[in-house]
Amino acid sequence: MSKIFRGIFIVCAALVLANLGYIFAPASVAELQTLAVAVAVPPLTTASTTLALPRDELSVPEPAPLAVAPRYAAYTSYLYIPTRAVERQPLQVVIALHGMGGEGKSFSAGMIKEAERNGWVLVAPTIAYGDWHNPEAVATEEIETTRRLIATIDDLTARTALALKP
Repeated sequence: MSKIFRGIFIVCAALVLANLGYIFAPASVAELQTLAVAVAVPPLTTASTTLALPRDELSVPEPAPLAVAPRYAAYTSYLYIPTRAVERQPLQVVIALHGMGGEGKSFSAGMIKEAERNGWVLVAPTIAYGDWHNPEAVATEEIETTRRLIATIDDLTARTALALKP
Protein backbone atom coordinates (compact mmCIF):
# COMPACT_ATOMS: atom_id res chain seq x y z
CA MET A 1 0.00 0.00 0.00
CA SER A 2 1.51 3.33 -0.97
CA LYS A 3 2.19 5.99 1.65
CA ILE A 4 -0.57 8.24 0.32
CA PHE A 5 -3.23 5.51 0.29
CA ARG A 6 -2.11 4.32 3.74
CA GLY A 7 -2.28 7.91 4.96
CA ILE A 8 -5.76 8.37 3.50
CA PHE A 9 -6.81 5.13 5.17
CA ILE A 10 -5.42 6.36 8.52
CA VAL A 11 -7.27 9.68 8.17
CA CYS A 12 -10.54 7.89 7.28
CA ALA A 13 -10.12 5.43 10.15
CA ALA A 14 -9.42 8.31 12.54
CA LEU A 15 -12.56 10.12 11.39
CA VAL A 16 -14.70 6.99 11.82
CA LEU A 17 -13.25 6.34 15.27
CA ALA A 18 -13.71 9.99 16.27
CA ASN A 19 -17.32 9.78 15.18
CA LEU A 20 -17.73 6.76 17.48
CA GLY A 21 -16.25 8.71 20.39
CA TYR A 22 -12.68 7.41 20.28
CA ILE A 23 -9.56 9.54 20.25
CA PHE A 24 -7.03 8.80 17.50
CA ALA A 25 -3.35 8.82 18.35
CA PRO A 26 -0.64 7.71 15.92
CA ALA A 27 1.32 4.68 17.08
CA SER A 28 4.65 5.97 15.84
CA VAL A 29 6.50 8.95 14.43
CA ALA A 30 6.48 7.23 11.03
CA GLU A 31 2.69 6.95 11.18
CA LEU A 32 2.48 10.61 12.18
CA GLN A 33 4.65 11.56 9.18
CA THR A 34 2.47 9.41 6.90
CA LEU A 35 -0.57 11.17 8.31
CA ALA A 36 0.99 14.55 7.52
CA VAL A 37 1.59 13.40 3.91
CA ALA A 38 -2.02 12.26 3.64
CA VAL A 39 -3.40 15.51 4.99
CA ALA A 40 -1.31 17.49 2.49
CA VAL A 41 -2.81 15.64 -0.51
CA PRO A 42 -4.87 18.03 -2.68
CA PRO A 43 -8.51 17.18 -3.52
CA LEU A 44 -9.09 14.66 -6.31
CA THR A 45 -9.81 16.25 -9.66
CA THR A 46 -10.93 15.04 -13.05
CA ALA A 47 -10.01 17.33 -15.90
CA SER A 48 -10.89 20.70 -14.43
CA THR A 49 -13.72 19.61 -12.13
CA THR A 50 -13.17 19.04 -8.44
CA LEU A 51 -15.07 16.07 -7.03
CA ALA A 52 -17.19 17.05 -4.06
CA LEU A 53 -20.56 16.29 -2.52
CA PRO A 54 -23.27 18.95 -2.77
CA ARG A 55 -23.58 20.91 0.49
CA ASP A 56 -27.13 19.75 1.18
CA GLU A 57 -26.03 16.09 1.13
CA LEU A 58 -23.48 16.63 3.86
CA SER A 59 -24.50 16.01 7.43
CA VAL A 60 -22.37 16.27 10.51
CA PRO A 61 -23.55 14.07 13.37
CA GLU A 62 -23.33 15.24 16.94
CA PRO A 63 -20.06 14.08 18.48
CA ALA A 64 -20.35 11.27 20.99
CA PRO A 65 -19.35 12.19 24.53
CA LEU A 66 -15.77 11.26 25.36
CA ALA A 67 -15.42 8.28 27.62
CA VAL A 68 -13.63 9.08 30.85
CA ALA A 69 -10.99 6.54 31.76
CA PRO A 70 -11.64 4.94 35.14
CA ARG A 71 -9.48 6.12 38.03
CA TYR A 72 -7.40 3.25 39.30
CA ALA A 73 -6.61 2.98 42.99
CA ALA A 74 -3.03 3.50 44.09
CA TYR A 75 -1.35 0.51 45.71
CA THR A 76 -0.86 0.38 49.45
CA SER A 77 2.83 1.21 49.63
CA TYR A 78 5.67 1.46 52.08
CA LEU A 79 7.13 4.94 51.67
CA TYR A 80 10.60 5.98 52.83
CA ILE A 81 11.43 9.69 52.80
CA PRO A 82 15.09 10.57 53.44
CA THR A 83 16.13 12.99 56.17
CA ARG A 84 16.48 16.61 55.03
CA ALA A 85 14.11 15.83 52.16
CA VAL A 86 12.80 19.41 52.07
CA GLU A 87 16.35 20.75 51.55
CA ARG A 88 17.15 18.17 48.87
CA GLN A 89 14.15 18.84 46.60
CA PRO A 90 13.37 17.87 43.92
CA LEU A 91 13.84 14.25 44.92
CA GLN A 92 14.36 11.19 42.77
CA VAL A 93 11.69 8.50 43.16
CA VAL A 94 12.74 4.85 43.22
CA ILE A 95 10.04 2.20 42.99
CA ALA A 96 10.87 -1.21 44.44
CA LEU A 97 8.71 -4.01 43.06
CA HIS A 98 8.72 -7.30 44.96
CA GLY A 99 8.24 -10.68 43.33
CA MET A 100 5.58 -13.35 43.72
CA GLY A 101 4.47 -13.81 47.31
CA GLY A 102 6.45 -10.84 48.60
CA GLU A 103 5.41 -7.50 50.04
CA GLY A 104 6.76 -3.98 49.66
CA LYS A 105 8.12 -3.10 53.10
CA SER A 106 10.26 -6.20 53.66
CA PHE A 107 11.47 -6.21 50.04
CA SER A 108 12.66 -2.60 50.25
CA ALA A 109 14.38 -2.91 53.66
CA GLY A 110 17.78 -3.49 52.05
CA MET A 111 17.42 -0.35 49.94
CA ILE A 112 16.80 2.17 52.72
CA LYS A 113 20.50 2.88 53.36
CA GLU A 114 21.03 3.75 49.65
CA ALA A 115 17.81 5.80 49.57
CA GLU A 116 19.04 7.83 52.53
CA ARG A 117 22.55 8.27 51.09
CA ASN A 118 21.26 9.33 47.65
CA GLY A 119 18.22 11.32 48.78
CA TRP A 120 15.70 9.02 47.11
CA VAL A 121 12.03 8.71 47.95
CA LEU A 122 11.60 4.95 48.12
CA VAL A 123 8.18 3.61 47.18
CA ALA A 124 7.52 -0.10 47.71
CA PRO A 125 3.97 -1.10 46.82
CA THR A 126 2.52 -4.43 47.85
CA ILE A 127 0.99 -6.07 44.80
CA ALA A 128 -1.20 -9.16 44.92
CA TYR A 129 0.04 -10.78 41.73
CA GLY A 130 -2.23 -13.32 40.08
CA ASP A 131 -1.33 -16.49 38.25
CA TRP A 132 1.78 -15.51 36.29
CA HIS A 133 2.00 -19.01 34.82
CA ASN A 134 -1.18 -18.33 32.82
CA PRO A 135 -0.45 -16.09 29.79
CA GLU A 136 -4.07 -14.89 29.57
CA ALA A 137 -4.04 -13.80 33.22
CA VAL A 138 -0.72 -12.03 32.71
CA ALA A 139 -2.08 -10.11 29.71
CA THR A 140 -5.07 -8.75 31.60
CA GLU A 141 -3.38 -8.20 34.97
CA GLU A 142 -0.40 -6.42 33.44
CA ILE A 143 -2.63 -3.59 32.22
CA GLU A 144 -4.28 -3.07 35.60
CA THR A 145 -0.96 -3.38 37.45
CA THR A 146 0.58 -0.73 35.21
CA ARG A 147 -2.36 1.63 35.66
CA ARG A 148 -2.33 1.18 39.43
CA LEU A 149 1.43 1.83 39.52
CA ILE A 150 0.83 5.05 37.57
CA ALA A 151 -1.86 6.03 40.10
CA THR A 152 0.60 5.27 42.92
CA ILE A 153 3.20 7.55 41.34
CA ASP A 154 0.64 10.27 40.61
CA ASP A 155 -0.43 10.30 44.28
CA LEU A 156 3.11 10.81 45.60
CA THR A 157 3.18 14.61 45.41
CA ALA A 158 -0.05 14.92 47.40
CA ARG A 159 1.05 12.22 49.81
CA THR A 160 4.53 13.65 50.49
CA ALA A 161 4.09 17.40 49.85
CA LEU A 162 7.56 17.29 48.23
CA ALA A 163 8.83 18.31 44.81
CA LEU A 164 9.74 15.16 42.90
CA LYS A 165 11.84 14.74 39.78
CA PRO A 166 9.88 13.75 36.67
